[in-house]
Amino acid sequence: MGGVAGGYLTLARKEGRVIPAWGRVACAMLVTSALLLSGCAPKSPDRVVWTDQATRAIADVQGEVATLELALSQQRSDKLSQNYQQVVVLDSEEAIGTTAESFSSVQPPNEVDKRYTQVNSLLSDASDLAAQTRIAVVREDTTDYAGLLRELGKVSDDLAKELAELSAP
Repeated sequence: MGGVAGGYLTLARKEGRVIPAWGRVACAMLVTSALLLSGCAPKSPDRVVWTDQATRAIADVQGEVATLELALSQQRSDKLSQNYQQVVVLDSEEAIGTTAESFSSVQPPNEVDKRYTQVNSLLSDASDLAAQTRIAVVREDTTDYAGLLRELGKVSDDLAKELAELSAP
């Protein structure tokens, strides 16, 4: 059976041929890799599951956008310290970015491609606006707050509209 032949550790002899151990190991590794990788292909959730994921992502981001609005409006009325405002805004920006990234990695079912693009665009817009808000807050550029509040309100309305459309039968 096994042994050393011509400098190769052998696992088997077949009809007088020596089959090197590394050849069998490599073959086994290739077969195992192929089996494992075939199970790693992205799978599309069905439409109902995808819609539920989109609804949760939009609702989560909508809540964070409301937090950003509150942080800006409270600071404008001197009800929030600068340090705390920065922490709140940074946490909201991070949460929006995480949600947007997580959702965009979901493979959509074929029939929702247009809606997928729409939802991703809204989440991306919210993420960009959260970054602009953080920049203004850290720089203490309060002159930008009024414009940011308007933009946050618009994004919030757009998210609410999308949420209503996803929830409609």
